[in-house]
Amino acid sequence: MRLTSPVRGLTKIRHLRGLPFVMTVAATLNLGQWLYVLIRVRPQVDPIPLHYTTTFGIDRIGPWFVAYLLPLSGTVMLLLNIGLFAALVEQQRVSATLVMLITAVLELMLVGAAILTFRPLS
Repeated sequence: MRLTSPVRGLTKIRHLRGLPFVMTVAATLNLGQWLYVLIRVRPQVDPIPLHYTTTFGIDRIGPWFVAYLLPLSGTVMLLLNIGLFAALVEQQRVSATLVMLITAVLELMLVGAAILTFRPLS
């Protein structure tokens, strides 16, 4: 297997049916997650809940800036998978397509995690 230039691979995206849409959905979900966390988490002195389970309730607290690791991990994952897609698209089209589909699903899961973790307590 010969890896190709990622730039050359990204130019092939428009020829693959549905993939520009999947990439746009993944990027939009990541942007929405950033906006949600930026709106819900404000700088403060008191620690905030960072993890919640149905069994134990809040089981991890920490400083406010740790909350931004969730959308940051989604952004890093998105960029790495776009690079992997671009490198694989010419040689292994099915694998490259699966990488982007899985990326969109994982971004959706991260959005759900952000919403459940940083929702207002009632």
